[in-house]
Amino acid sequence: LKAILWDRFIAPRQKMSSPINAAYSALLFGPPGTAKTTIAKSIARALGYGFVVIDTATFLADGLPNVMRRVAYVFGRLKKLRN
Repeated sequence: LKAILWDRFIAPRQKMSSPINAAYSALLFGPPGTAKTTIAKSIARALGYGFVVIDTATFLADGLPNVMRRVAYVFGRLKKLRN
């Protein structure tokens, strides 16, 4: 898995040329505790990207009526981190 991720995500972007053969997305799935977040965090670190974890249970804790407020809050925080 590490070699595949390196070849498809990290190496093409580190060459600073057009990443024609680079993958632009990946779907990591599995039960809790199978390193999905760790893998995504490692890819982000290797590329020098920021990484934010949004816990679904916490995000939906106030119920569906407050989802729009939470979305606005998250994107507001992400904009601040970007600057």
